Amino acid sequence: MEIVVDGGDATDLNTGSGAGGGESQLTAVAKCLERAAERAAAGNFRAPNGSAHPWFQELSDAYTEYLNLYGSSGGTNTDTTALSAWVEEFKKRTVYWCAQVLDGAVPFPPKLRSRIQDAAALMKRLPGHN
Repeated sequence: MEIVVDGGDATDLNTGSGAGGGESQLTAVAKCLERAAERAAAGNFRAPNGSAHPWFQELSDAYTEYLNLYGSSGGTNTDTTALSAWVEEFKKRTVYWCAQVLDGAVPFPPKLRSRIQDAAALMKRLPGHN
């Protein structure tokens, strides 16, 4: 299956052909998920209920679902309807998680509030700096 995102080059996820080439894109995704799991464990990044970080969990689940739909068949699965539905759902969830990050929703750091005073006014109030 080839995926084209926002008018970019088509990339075959199984072979890695396309813009990046090289190793299989699926192999690269598996490596990224592995590193993310290690970082999450080392940094103790967990959901409030103690489970894996929810964004990581969704990406992991999406990867597994993709393998079930397409990757494990060696690219011979011709059910393009299921693959297209998977791509659309993945896009929607990606937009959702990006919005969560930008909004500072749990488990991400809160959104910074606007300064009440500008930096110059605050510097004037610091002892020894005015």
